[in-house]
Amino acid sequence: MAVSDRAAPRLAGIFGVKFPVRDLAASRDWYEKVFGLTLEFEFPDDDGVVRGVAYSAPELGDIGVALCCSTTPTVWRSTCTAGTAATWTTRADPATGAR
Repeated sequence: MAVSDRAAPRLAGIFGVKFPVRDLAASRDWYEKVFGLTLEFEFPDDDGVVRGVAYSAPELGDIGVALCCSTTPTVWRSTCTAGTAATWTTRADPATGAR
């Protein structure tokens, strides 16, 4: 069976998104300013160097955002309303007033 013959899996929503970044310190500053994220967790390695962070944002409900020193994006499954997605998109687009 060809891939195009298979039914697409049903996505119930998004629980969170992890963004790979090259410079965690600079990325933290930018994401916090632009999206108004609230730091929830830091993920240090065995040497105590923070390699990732997790955030929440009131406008996103239960959707989490994480940054990590990595090259692989990850999407978790959960729920997201159209209003929440629109809020995120509006804040991410400088033409519509991102801070």
